[in-house]
Amino acid sequence: MEENVPQNPGLDNRSNILIIASTIILLFSISLMAKMHTIVFGGPAGLSYSPSELVVNVGDTVRWIGDLSSNPLKSTEVPDGASPWQAASGTEYRYTVNDVGIYHYQCEARADFGMKGTFEARDNQYFENRGSSTSTALRLQTIFPNPSFQSDITIVFSNPSRQTVHLDVFDVRGKKIAALINGQKKAGRYQVKVKTHALVSGEYICMLTGNNSSSRRSINIVK
Repeated sequence: MEENVPQNPGLDNRSNILIIASTIILLFSISLMAKMHTIVFGGPAGLSYSPSELVVNVGDTVRWIGDLSSNPLKSTEVPDGASPWQAASGTEYRYTVNDVGIYHYQCEARADFGMKGTFEARDNQYFENRGSSTSTALRLQTIFPNPSFQSDITIVFSNPSRQTVHLDVFDVRGKKIAALINGQKKAGRYQVKVKTHALVSGEYICMLTGNNSSSRRSINIVK
């Protein structure tokens, strides 16, 4: 014989209120950790970004202040999954950083004069804790500069756990031309410098392989 258990609507309402309140507190805590970073057009003729290099956390906002109509702003390389940006009007542009990695940008009108900048986005503590339980794959975050014009390149990758890691470069025919890493690596973020003086112009494949995952990106060399 089934017995009907009386429901307590007041208890359900209190539970819903607690869930909503906890969510609001969590979102408020995250917003308190986020910062605003300001970049202005500087230099003797206003032909540089100040600062031109910056380290931020995921969740932060980068703000450029200056005449964007005469100094149009454009991203030139962003990490996988990140949104590119472009701004050609107004006196201020804001970009909220949602992905770990290295971001490159420039003034489209004055890039030849060196009006370029970069910032690196790292995990803050909240995102590290959240990601530590869900991120299980090796990831090639970025390769810069790419394309490379007669300059060395930097390969940035993240390793979620201690494991054997292989980082290799292949030509488009599948021939391995460089073995950069071959061994045990603990969890962390790594940067590998690669000299390109011996490479001819063309496309190459960078392959990152671990115990149970792999990641690949193309490299373009122009000479």
